[in-house]
Amino acid sequence: MCIKEVYRADDRAPDEIEKQGGFTTRIPEFDINCVRQIISIYAGVKVISDCQDVADLVKDKKLNLQARVVDEESVTPGDLMRWIVSEKDRERPTVSTSISTDCGGFASKGMYRYTIGCSELKPVSWSAAVPGASVVDNVSCPLLYLDADTLGEASVVAVLSKQGGDSRELTFFTPIAADAITKVESL
Repeated sequence: MCIKEVYRADDRAPDEIEKQGGFTTRIPEFDINCVRQIISIYAGVKVISDCQDVADLVKDKKLNLQARVVDEESVTPGDLMRWIVSEKDRERPTVSTSISTDCGGFASKGMYRYTIGCSELKPVSWSAAVPGASVVDNVSCPLLYLDADTLGEASVVAVLSKQGGDSRELTFFTPIAADAITKVESL
């Protein structure tokens, strides 16, 4: 599925978003190295002890991961989606957007709806993106979106649940730059 734009409902005014440089994750220390580590963990090619940056964030209680990840048990991209959903409204290293203008039901009076261009993103199979990954492509396995052919080359990383119809979120693990915002509407 090719996605040209997504939407985000937010109560922050456009000048505040511009001042911040766009939409950022709730954990500033979660940089592209951490993104690559967490995706590699859920792709099954690494465990947390291989990923010092992520392990440090967990140890410092800045990042809350599923016990299975911390205990270095086998996890899948489906587990990644369950973690994203279970961490809603908590500290998580993601930026939520919607593929529909209702913003997953969050677009309401007093909010702003931001339209975000993302035509540089393309769906990339987990096995192509993450060398060594052997991911079972089933309904619980999210689609992986990158701005490059591999995770190691990517500077923008997002996942999209296969379930939920038009209310699905494209969840970014990387910040969304202010210049990606193409339109703002006051609701």
